[in-house]
Amino acid sequence: MRRLALATASPEVRHDAVRQRRPRGPLAVSLVALLQARALDEALDVAQALLDTVPHDDPQRPSVERTIAVAVGRDRLPARWGADPVADWLRARLLDATGEGASWLGVLSWLGRNTERWAGSAEALEAMPLAAAALVTHDGPARALSTVSATLRRARRIKDGAGLVRVLVLRAALAGVFLPEALHKIVPSPRRGGAPVAEAWKPLLLARRALADAGHVVGTAHLTAALIATDVRRGIMGDLRLLGRQARIPSWGSRSLDEKEAGELHAIVHGREPAEAAPATRLPSAPWPAEWGGPDTRAVSTALWRLIAGGQGLVREVFLHDGLALAAVHALGGHAMNALSALGASRTPPALDEARTALARAIHGGLDAATLPADLPSKQADAVYRQLRELPEPSLALDTPYGLLGAQRAEAQHALQASGRLQEFRKLRLVLERPDVAEALAPFWVLGNEAGLERPLVDLVRVTFAQLAPPTPDECRLFLRSLE
Repeated sequence: MRRLALATASPEVRHDAVRQRRPRGPLAVSLVALLQARALDEALDVAQALLDTVPHDDPQRPSVERTIAVAVGRDRLPARWGADPVADWLRARLLDATGEGASWLGVLSWLGRNTERWAGSAEALEAMPLAAAALVTHDGPARALSTVSATLRRARRIKDGAGLVRVLVLRAALAGVFLPEALHKIVPSPRRGGAPVAEAWKPLLLARRALADAGHVVGTAHLTAALIATDVRRGIMGDLRLLGRQARIPSWGSRSLDEKEAGELHAIVHGREPAEAAPATRLPSAPWPAEWGGPDTRAVSTALWRLIAGGQGLVREVFLHDGLALAAVHALGGHAMNALSALGASRTPPALDEARTALARAIHGGLDAATLPADLPSKQADAVYRQLRELPEPSLALDTPYGLLGAQRAEAQHALQASGRLQEFRKLRLVLERPDVAEALAPFWVLGNEAGLERPLVDLVRVTFAQLAPPTPDECRLFLRSLE
């Protein structure tokens, strides 16, 4: 309650002015009903009935008119999404009725807090980048990765959302977290090459770099094994084409080879001359951009050949199986316990028994030191990696899809500055004022600045509103006081 010191202030009083008075009694109850109405048409009916009962000279009329104007969207609502439950309810109600919103500030966190109301909806599947951004904002990148990946798998749409999941893998890696199950069907196929596939590898290459910097041995090994295995399998596919043969070559994270498929590949791999089959000489260029570094497949293959003391065909067979490939990378890294754990968790068909036995023998024989070769040079990746580490993603920093801010961009940036996040504000300005920086980093953002975000965002708000409970009477009364 505000108190006025009469000894120091003498406000001018106009005795002919109409004194405004807070609505009380039945009128206050009617205003609460106006705020709690689910449909905008219903709220308009309540508003009209209210105005009919309040004389023009009633001191309560200005408060009633102000409340009605805010409730039906004629006046702008105070605060931002998530700041007041009644304001959130009114914004969502207006969006549900008209499909238009006056403000989107803070909507990502609001959606994140209401995940359970939209998570299983068809609208969320169609607006997965928005849903992912809301989850990252509220729950962090690791939980967002787990939720999005599981949702896409259940809906059997993991291939459609593979690009988004790869970006979330990167975002989680930058936070020092890795989820092995998230690699399911998002690693590019060995059958594909060219520029589009090269772009798809970039988030995984950066994620591997982030995990290595964080000392995450298991995550780094998984991504290293996925990269090398895909490269080796591409080489085998090239040999199959030269021989005029066909055989199934699995992608990383897909169904492993069954007994028949493994037997066919075993016969092909071991039926060639060693010089032709040698990975050190027969592998094509890596499927990812050469200037983006990554593991040296040829050097790793040679190191594994020396470790298992077997033929080059055994090296190739190791990288035909995800579990064996992971165990091999752990072994080359000098992590015997991790290698044995990966080997023990792997089920291999009989045709790969020789490769498995050779690898197990090498691990049990003792690993004196890490023999995993150094990575290839990565000048371009280094620059992008440093910027991703330092600079925020605009939509996540502002808690709002940046492309929808429009005239509110200055307000959103000011709110970030006023909240005490000055360092983040300065870094965000660097991204927004440098188009070249934004263009380089945009492929690794969860939510870009592309057009067409408003309609799916409205749909998500509508689904959430349909499951949302109306504000309580106490919340409504507090909101009415804030309008005075």
